[in-house]
Amino acid sequence: MRVMKEHIRCVHITSHDVDTKQELKLSSLLAMCQESSEQQLAEFGLDHAELSRRDLAFLLARVFIQYHRIPVEGEDVTISVCPRGAQGAQYFREFHIRKGEELLVEVMESWILVELSTRKIRPPSIMEDLKIDIESHRGKWMGRLSRLKMPKEMPLLSQREIHYSDLDFNGHVSNIHYGRFLLDALPSYANFNPDPEKKMEPPRSYQKIWINYIGETKWADILRIYGQENENGFYLYAENTSGRSIECKGE
Repeated sequence: MRVMKEHIRCVHITSHDVDTKQELKLSSLLAMCQESSEQQLAEFGLDHAELSRRDLAFLLARVFIQYHRIPVEGEDVTISVCPRGAQGAQYFREFHIRKGEELLVEVMESWILVELSTRKIRPPSIMEDLKIDIESHRGKWMGRLSRLKMPKEMPLLSQREIHYSDLDFNGHVSNIHYGRFLLDALPSYANFNPDPEKKMEPPRSYQKIWINYIGETKWADILRIYGQENENGFYLYAENTSGRSIECKGE
């Protein structure tokens, strides 16, 4: 039995990773987590190319992000990822971003394993022949990443046509890009003009963000984004021609 332990890599926060406040963008954070997961899985022969050969794919289902301090441009940080076992059809991965001993960001993600050709969910038992222990190193995660409770009626904020460059190797919109699509729809982001002569306050940063990925969005689809924003945070959800695609909450 091979034990999947914590995978740690060093990352330099570059100019294209940050926003107008020189803070790490949500999309950049999601990209960092995805690459760390891919590197760890590759060490066990489970990178996306090998999974595709088996007609399998990991799809991101839910994310919870807790910011203690948002990394900024020019910082050198470490990002670690550690598997936290499986529960039902979900696999859990925990991420920590640190600068030295300072914990900057915590992320918990849940993933589902699907049959690539049919998108049918496959149970964790299908991987038992690989004999990989994903629980003993840090223990099985006993928390929950629950379905978000959205307000019943929210106004349409934005519509976005999906183009080829929005897609990933699974043929649907990359989970990373939703970080841009959703925040761009918020009025505080959509109406912000960075021209110094406008003297506008930049959009607020958020301490906690929840994202639930519900349905795939594919090429040429139209993503309709609904939401509301107040002094405490925001709610957002998006729909495509097949129904609800994603939900997001920020505090």
